Amino acid sequence: MRVLVDTNIWIDHLRKTEPALVDLLERDQACVHQSVITELALGNLKNRSIFLKALERLMIVRSVDDQGVRHLVEERRLWGRGLSAVDVALVASAVVTPGVVLWTRDKRLRQAARDVGVLADLD
Repeated sequence: MRVLVDTNIWIDHLRKTEPALVDLLERDQACVHQSVITELALGNLKNRSIFLKALERLMIVRSVDDQGVRHLVEERRLWGRGLSAVDVALVASAVVTPGVVLWTRDKRLRQAARDVGVLADLD
């Protein structure tokens, strides 16, 4: 099993070491989405270049195009839940990437991932 790590987990880890994330990284089970890297790149990062390059060395999950994301929204009734396009793109990537689950602390995204069957309940 690989775990797609959401932006909020990385931010928490940058503030205070996240033991579960360290464990995933050591076991080569953490993966990332291009949109998560972009969101993190928008922030003020210590050792910015090193951190972003390290993220790019992780397994990057398959991205789903906008049409595929919209299909998932309709098929799994994900509208009206306060989710962003990036949120649903992460869920879609976990759905289409075999053996990948999503770890997030965002309540709405957690519920959507749970409903779709791709939640990594590591908290």
